[in-house]
Order: sequence, then structure tokens, then C-alpha cells
Amino acid sequence: MVAELIAAVVVMYISNGTPPVVAKIMNSVGIKLHRVDFGANFIDGRPILGSHKSWEGLASGIAAGLLSGFIMSVLVPGVFSPLEPLVLSAGSMIGDLIGSFVKRRLSLRPGECLIVLDQLGFFVFGILFDILGFGVEKWTTNSLLLTMLLIITFIAHLTTNQAFSKLVNGRDDSCWAYLSKKLRLRRL
Repeated sequence: MVAELIAAVVVMYISNGTPPVVAKIMNSVGIKLHRVDFGANFIDGRPILGSHKSWEGLASGIAAGLLSGFIMSVLVPGVFSPLEPLVLSAGSMIGDLIGSFVKRRLSLRPGECLIVLDQLGFFVFGILFDILGFGVEKWTTNSLLLTMLLIITFIAHLTTNQAFSKLVNGRDDSCWAYLSKKLRLRRL
């Protein structure tokens, strides 16, 4: 059960981490990305999802999750039900899209930080989709490990986003920077 839990988390990590890398590569070679929301605005006049959510990112995230799930299924037979990597990947990507929708409603620009939702939205929705498709047993059997994975995911997401932000943008506009700034302001 531990191997199944960790394998599921790896699929979600890979699904969530692939789109920004793919977008960076595609942008660097001049390939235009196509917005999931088609550039439309919601009834509040703000973008539905924003410019950072593309069909190419969505497809690449799901494809990368499927590929990683297939590889893990070959290496560890029986670690997944046949469709489980698809469900985990789709759940993770939908969780990320829902996070963007919420952030636009709060008037946050693409890339701006919303603590907890940014770090765990993909993870929670991946788990919810998996529970709906394959049952709750895997996720409740080892609650200590799941709690540890949630904490690790939160910290790892903050850290990897900081590194990616510095690498891609040449500046630190990550949630770490946001948190540090807020904490410094409170001390003044």
C-alpha cells in the first residue's frame, strides 16, 4: 500500500510540474500556446483562468502523468489499476485549473501566490479524483504517510517554484519571496 501511495504522488508531481517546463520550451522556440479559457472573461470581467493555462500545458501534464504511471507499472507490477494514472493526472490538472479560477476571482494575476492553494490544490484534487475512481482505501490506510506527503509536497512545491522562478524569470517571484516579504513587513 505504501508503494501505491508514493507512486500515485509521483504521478501527480510529474503531471503538475510538466506544463511550466513545456510552456518555457515552446515559448523559447516561438510556438504559440493556446489558452484553455480562449481569452474569455468571467461574469466579473476578469479572465476565467488567465494566460498561464494552455491546452498544450494541460495535455503535456496529463501525458507526462500517464507516461510516468506506465513506467512505474512496468517497474512495479500491480502498483496501479490500468486507468489510475489518467485519473490522477486529470485530477491534478483540474485542481490546478480550479486554483487559477479562484485566484482570478481574488484579482490575483497569473503567477501571483495564493498560499496553500498553489502548493496543494493539484495534490488534493488528484487524491479526490482517485478516491472517486478507485476508492478511499489507499489514502486512509496510512494516514501518517499521507500527512507527511502533504507537508513534503507543500515545502517541495514552494522550493521548486522558487528555483524555477529564478531560472526562468531571473528573479524570485515565488511564494517563498511573497512569504518572506510579508514576514518582514510584520516585523517592522
